[in-house]
Amino acid sequence: KPLCFYSLQPFLKSNKIDLLIIVTNNAYHDIFKKYLKDKPYYFVENGEQRFDSVDNALKFLKENRLAGDDDNVLIHDGARPLVEEKNIVDLLDALKTYKAATMAIKLEDTIAKVENGIIVEVPNRNEYVRIQTPQAFKFKTIFDNHIEKKHLVSDDTQLVLKSKEKIKIVEGNKKLYKITTVEDINYLKAMLKNE
Repeated sequence: KPLCFYSLQPFLKSNKIDLLIIVTNNAYHDIFKKYLKDKPYYFVENGEQRFDSVDNALKFLKENRLAGDDDNVLIHDGARPLVEEKNIVDLLDALKTYKAATMAIKLEDTIAKVENGIIVEVPNRNEYVRIQTPQAFKFKTIFDNHIEKKHLVSDDTQLVLKSKEKIKIVEGNKKLYKITTVEDINYLKAMLKNE
């Protein structure tokens, strides 16, 4: 099965999710359609960068009146296929108090700042976390920050943080790593075999 199948399943199964916006190239629509039978969905054309893709989805929601200011929006990248129902529930629970929430896990390895191949600083890893998706936002919070901040970021929480909004950290999922290499795919296959 394609990677998108595993990325979509928790959202399709969750009774907390009403609607899916799939941001992808037109060439992949038929692949997605095979798995999108249980919930309403829309396709939105992807952008050049991740930021542009999220921007396209948010504008689509606004223009088509599919999300109100206080509606909850989860943003997830398809390269993290092992989301669990608990992750979705925890994020949505955080939005009962906060306008933004993200999954994150504590760092286990020492981290270092490097310049020209030389370690120049070893910060306290206890002050840092590794951010994951999905991330959750009140629609107005994420929409306004996307529209106002037209600079590229690697993560949507960066935009919200710049607006001084508090972002709640919810416990992440160690299995929810980002697939970026062939080795990652092989590791995923091994994990799926064991489940």
